[in-house]
Amino acid sequence: MSKFGRFIGILLVTLSAHGWALPITWEHTHTFESEPHVIRDGSSNMYLLTIAKGPGGLFTVCRKYNALGQLQWREQVDVTPSLGSLSDGFIAGLAWSGTRVYAGLTIHNHNFANTEGRIVSFDTSSGTGLKSPASSIDRVISIGYAGGQLALAGRDDSFDKAVVQYFNPTTLASVAEASFGTDLLIASAFAMDSSGNAYFSFQEIGSSSLAKVTPSGSTAWKRTLDAANLTNERYSEIAVDSSANVVYAIGAAKSGTTDVPLFSVHSTSTGNAVYSGNRTGDTGGFGRDLGVVPGIGVWVSIHVAGQYRLFRATTAGALSWTTPTFSGLTSGYHGFARDFDGNTVFGFNTSTTNTAFRRYSNADGKLASTFNVAAGSAMTLGNYLTDPAGNFYLARSFDTSVSLARAQPADLTIIVNNVVGGSSSLGRITLNTPAPATQTWSLFSSDPTVASVPATVNVPTSSTTAFFNITTTALPNNGAVTISARFGGLALSKTLTILTATLSSITVTPLVSLGGQTPTGTVSLTGAAPAAGRVVTLTSSKPDVAAVPSSVTVLSGDSSASFGITTSGVNANQGVVLTATLNSISRTVFMAVNAPALTSIAAVPTSVQGGQTGGLQINLDGIAPAGGRSILLFSGAPGIVILPSSYAVPEGQTTVTAPVLTTAVTTSINVTIFATRSGIHKTTTVTVTP
Repeated sequence: MSKFGRFIGILLVTLSAHGWALPITWEHTHTFESEPHVIRDGSSNMYLLTIAKGPGGLFTVCRKYNALGQLQWREQVDVTPSLGSLSDGFIAGLAWSGTRVYAGLTIHNHNFANTEGRIVSFDTSSGTGLKSPASSIDRVISIGYAGGQLALAGRDDSFDKAVVQYFNPTTLASVAEASFGTDLLIASAFAMDSSGNAYFSFQEIGSSSLAKVTPSGSTAWKRTLDAANLTNERYSEIAVDSSANVVYAIGAAKSGTTDVPLFSVHSTSTGNAVYSGNRTGDTGGFGRDLGVVPGIGVWVSIHVAGQYRLFRATTAGALSWTTPTFSGLTSGYHGFARDFDGNTVFGFNTSTTNTAFRRYSNADGKLASTFNVAAGSAMTLGNYLTDPAGNFYLARSFDTSVSLARAQPADLTIIVNNVVGGSSSLGRITLNTPAPATQTWSLFSSDPTVASVPATVNVPTSSTTAFFNITTTALPNNGAVTISARFGGLALSKTLTILTATLSSITVTPLVSLGGQTPTGTVSLTGAAPAAGRVVTLTSSKPDVAAVPSSVTVLSGDSSASFGITTSGVNANQGVVLTATLNSISRTVFMAVNAPALTSIAAVPTSVQGGQTGGLQINLDGIAPAGGRSILLFSGAPGIVILPSSYAVPEGQTTVTAPVLTTAVTTSINVTIFATRSGIHKTTTVTVTP
């Protein structure tokens, strides 16, 4: 399987048309292990597989990391062989089925005189490992899983045959195989289509072939490579595009005595060559890497006289563009990926301490940007992954250790998350190194009616940050919106949680009232009410003292609403608890309704002729309760001014006039009248005249 085929559709990121250095944000290092390879499942978990050798034997180690780089489990499988002089092993490739991770291994002694093939698997949930010998394969070249089928490709130690061997994906039991040739066979390339058919390239003395093998082990077809005007054709890498029913292949051939790159497109149905030849006309080189975009075409890297170039071809093999040659590649993994915009990125080692990535426009093949991930010491790149956020995950091999490192170009942060709808939030783009030139980022919201953002925001030259506002809308229920930022193939996204406004408080003004007064209650929300408003339920612990409406509505866009409280007259001061409820949230407030107090009395009229009846006006500061409010009365001259011992202000009233009887007098006299209730005393004077 081609390198790009294993990682197709994974996003790769660059940030500028200039060279860009990316820092390592975390790195997990494991000593005394080798052969690091990483693969990812559909949930962004990563699986790092290595070879560990020690006094106890030889082991395949698998570690599962989540998207944050946190170790979930570590398991190992003992793959110690029966070889006489144990040395080491190497991983020929990884595959993922959805529930298991698979690795094809070659175990060998010091001088590769003896080798043994192995297949191992690890359960992605529990880590439980299995192993099985590849009984017909001594040296594995590749592994594949597709269409529910699991297969290895390789050759035997005696070079007598090249083999495709199918295994049960659950038990790893061998279920079928196909073998080819009898004379110095070298297995060179392998890939599978979406139905689980295998495509296998191998070389014999004097010829090279491409064959299709079905999961039953039968050979659907076999074709000898024969490109026009070329000899010694041989493939080093193949990849399948099931949607276009073609097999792409690259390798080398001879044009006379000169090596030239060989590029071919074959029909998956018949094996016949749709195109085969030296596509770019270069000499002194060979094909190295393939990257397929289903139904569209293929990207190819070729080695040309010590340098490299890339080209793109259609599913029919027609040339779309070529790049100028470039140098700087060293040993280690080469591979293709695509960024968020569908452009091509080619990753490789430029030195023992640096991995470089070159991003090319798919439209014309022009170099758009380059960036680098450095290592602190000499290393070899095992392989790499990228994620939709544009982060890199590099499996690297050092002198006595291996590591999985994460390099992050940029990040998107929601400064204020869990924001109440109707209020604003703030987003921030952060680069890990200053922008070499102004970067215009495009901004997007998955639902602009709920959370809107500007169309763009600029990260200025030499800056690392840019802020932008997020305007939210009030919601009837909690919701979530994805905020995204894009630039140069990078696609960052974060989730903004928008909360519906909930009940914050209930207040009363004034907190102390007299019966008959109408204080104001107010309910407040944590934010603006949505379009339909918010209905808040109201209750009173003593509705006969302080009555409230059954509910009050906070109107759309408002964060509070007021309501009137109807108080009744009471004989004694009363405490009342008012409760407001919205959904499952309740808030309370304590208020007081006080009994009315005597405020004043007045003789009406102030002068009465003896023997006539006058009046005494009694005034309260609040309404009288049920049964009235009795006031005690006293006359300063009871023989002249005759009063009832008490007189009640009627229920619901604040004033009443009590009768004042007088007797005849010979001279005018001023008489003081006293009134009292609950310790409050009031007086007035009435003049009785002859």
